[in-house]
Amino acid sequence: MTASEHADEPPVPELASRARTVVRTVRKWRRMLELSQRELAARAGIGEKHLGEIERGLRDPRLSTVMRLVVALDLSHDELVAFWEEAAGLRPSLSRR
Repeated sequence: MTASEHADEPPVPELASRARTVVRTVRKWRRMLELSQRELAARAGIGEKHLGEIERGLRDPRLSTVMRLVVALDLSHDELVAFWEEAAGLRPSLSRR
């Protein structure tokens, strides 16, 4: 199968759903940290428009993009654990102390 054939395949619904959950968590934490889309996009090395489309659900991000966004949030170890637990639905939404 060629790369172009892979590009035409629809995304796996379960993975797309999980990515959207993580993106919602990124957006919530971005706002909690009082970062603009421009600031987070610059830190993550992606375009502001791209981040806006991801946050609005117009684009499904690649895993590498999600990881860049999470790293760009610059969370402490405890915050990072809380972030992933929240994104996985293992803990209720938390606010930054």
